[in-house]
Amino acid sequence: MRVLTLTAFCVIFSALSLAQTTKPTPDAAAIAEQNKKIEAENAAIQKAITDGTLAYREKRYNDAIVSFDKGLAISPENSAVFTLNKSLALNARAVDRYNTAVHAKDAVARDSGIAAAKRDWTAAAAAINEAYLSAKDPNGNGQRSLPGILKQRAEILRFVLTKIDMTQSDTVIAAYREYLAIEADRAERSQAQLRLGNALAQVGENAKALREFEALMLDSPLNYEAMFGAASSLLALQERKNYQRSADLFKRYLHFAPATDERRSEAQTWLNFLKDEGIVPKP
Repeated sequence: MRVLTLTAFCVIFSALSLAQTTKPTPDAAAIAEQNKKIEAENAAIQKAITDGTLAYREKRYNDAIVSFDKGLAISPENSAVFTLNKSLALNARAVDRYNTAVHAKDAVARDSGIAAAKRDWTAAAAAINEAYLSAKDPNGNGQRSLPGILKQRAEILRFVLTKIDMTQSDTVIAAYREYLAIEADRAERSQAQLRLGNALAQVGENAKALREFEALMLDSPLNYEAMFGAASSLLALQERKNYQRSADLFKRYLHFAPATDERRSEAQTWLNFLKDEGIVPKP
């Protein structure tokens, strides 16, 4: 099984603005007492963020999840922040568990580890969907978290698609569309669309994958990874009418891909297959 890599996120834990607790009180003594409670509550909220952030960065994902759950219990009005960060920790733990499991020599350990990773991805999806709903609530205070939530949601749902439920392609596509619509960085958009295309191809949704690769090539004509993905998807559709386009794209991929790219040998193998079928790339 292929080892998974965790997409790098710019995690903005403490930078996210939190709603401060404020409650009206009737007299000076009550105000003083209430202020003490508010200060203690806000200190507990900040501690949950600080402890969770440190644990996440040190890859102590269990501790990070506990800290973010504590913060959520103290301050449910900041659910978008805490559930976003909890989903990050759950997703990271899932990737770690999966990668450890696929290298296990014992079948029981391997199956148990993969099952644990799937539970984490399921929990991560629930957490990020909760964050998503909170951030979309016009009466809530999570709107500033929405860009990070959209990116994380697309990525987690991609793992759910490829590792748990292969029927979720349309849900994943919709999540990526929403994220890509607000992503200003062209390189980030390209990498996200490439990940989406590869995920769709991985679960056999080749026509949908092809649309993503073709769209990416329109935006980035020299993207050799999109060329390879489109060429492979065309072949996977198993329609002879697509063979010429596939051959042309494999040839173009070989022209632009670096010599170190691990897919070069596969591309050449497919070109040899197509040649045996009487299809050669156009000059």
